[in-house]
Parts: sequence; structure tokens; C-alpha cells
Amino acid sequence: MPIVDVHIREQSYETRESIAKRITQVIVEETQHPAHAVTVMFHTVNPDYVAAGGEMVDKLLNKSKS
Repeated sequence: MPIVDVHIREQSYETRESIAKRITQVIVEETQHPAHAVTVMFHTVNPDYVAAGGEMVDKLLNKSKS
């Protein structure tokens, strides 16, 4: 029973549903587990509390928008 944890910024229901379907499809194709055995869990992450490469993610996101 594969369990996939996805840590992501707040997303719409439709986006989470699409991500879950695609992740499930990959797991099914690669492992032959039945789709109903795959669990995808979403954890909302506030970019204010995450750093990557020593920089706060919220600042990195703002740089990419400029």
C-alpha cells in the first residue's frame, strides 16, 4: 500500500485532485499496485516557513515573479 506525502503550497481542490491522479497513475504503472491501494496525502506548506539553499522560499518566489 504505497503512501505518498506531498508537501505543497495551498492549491485548489481541482489542482490537488489532478496531482493525486497523476501520482497514482505513475505508482500503478511502475509498481503494478492497484489504484485503490495508493494513498496521496497533501500537507499545506506556508512558504514563509521554508528555506532552500539558505534563502527563504517566499523571497525566492518573489524574485521569480520579477
